[in-house]
Amino acid sequence: RVSALKTMDHYQLLVLADALQPAFFESGSHLIHYGEVGGWMHIIVEGQVEVLGRNNFNEPVHVCEFGWGDCVGELEFLYSHPCVADVVAITDVKTVRLHRDHFEMCMGPVAGFLKDRAEEDVAYTYYQQRKKETVAFNFAEDTSFLRMLDSETGTACEDVTRDMVPEELTLYQRR
Repeated sequence: RVSALKTMDHYQLLVLADALQPAFFESGSHLIHYGEVGGWMHIIVEGQVEVLGRNNFNEPVHVCEFGWGDCVGELEFLYSHPCVADVVAITDVKTVRLHRDHFEMCMGPVAGFLKDRAEEDVAYTYYQQRKKETVAFNFAEDTSFLRMLDSETGTACEDVTRDMVPEELTLYQRR
């Protein structure tokens, strides 16, 4: 059921199987914490998890649920950024997990597939939106402009006046 694994050959699957570690999480436990640098990608073997993002007031909001065969935590590895959501066990959850240090070696061959899925799958709508919103705004207190930063590189890409920014973005939460 893990669609990314279907594209891997026998040798790649053996390397991955050797690097995977079993993990268990009780209901209510966090697999992933918002804002932290993720250390693990999890493939859910049993149970159900809830993904909790953040709204403009930095309050947790339900994004989606994942279950058997779904992956969580891979986006932080693919895009090299802190976790954009909490992943919390709804039921007792068993996973097999892959450490960040092994991700490129084991999952490199399917990185393109994982990125495409994150861009196209409706379950990743929150992530797609956050990726666009992560264009952070730095407000200068004594001026009327703000500098928009590129979400992936963190470099300034455009200066705009406050009146050019939609009101809902002026409430942008800081990560």
